[in-house]
Amino acid sequence: MKTKLTKFEGIELIAENEFSKTFKYKDEINEIDLFIAKAFDDEKNQHYIVASIPYIKEVNAERVQFPFIFKDEQDRDNGFEGFEVVFANTFIPQLIDMIKKQNEEKELKEMQDAQEVETKQLTDKTENNG
Repeated sequence: MKTKLTKFEGIELIAENEFSKTFKYKDEINEIDLFIAKAFDDEKNQHYIVASIPYIKEVNAERVQFPFIFKDEQDRDNGFEGFEVVFANTFIPQLIDMIKKQNEEKELKEMQDAQEVETKQLTDKTENNG
C-alpha cells in the first residue's frame, strides 16, 4: 500500500475528496490557501482542473484562478491524482513568479504609454508655438 505524503517543505494537504483538494502554503512572505477542483465545460466539452487562490500577499493578487486543460476525463482524473503536495509546492512559487512578470510588463507598458503621451504633448506644443 502506498503511503500518501500530506506535508512537504511549507505546504500541507488540509482536505480532499473525489472532486477537490485544499492545501495550505506558507513561506517567509505568504500564507496561501490553494483550492483544487475538477471541472467540466458542457459547451466546449472540455475537462479541467482549476487551481484557485483567494489572495497572494507577495504580489497583492486576489481571486487567482488557473485552469489546467485536459483532453478527456481520464487525463483530468490522472492530473487530479498527481496534484499532490510536491507539485503544489512548485506550482505556487512558479505562479507567483508569473504574476510578478506580468505586473512588471504591465508597469513597463504603462510607463511607455505615459512617455508617448508626454512626447506627443511636447511635439504638439512645439508645433503650435512654431
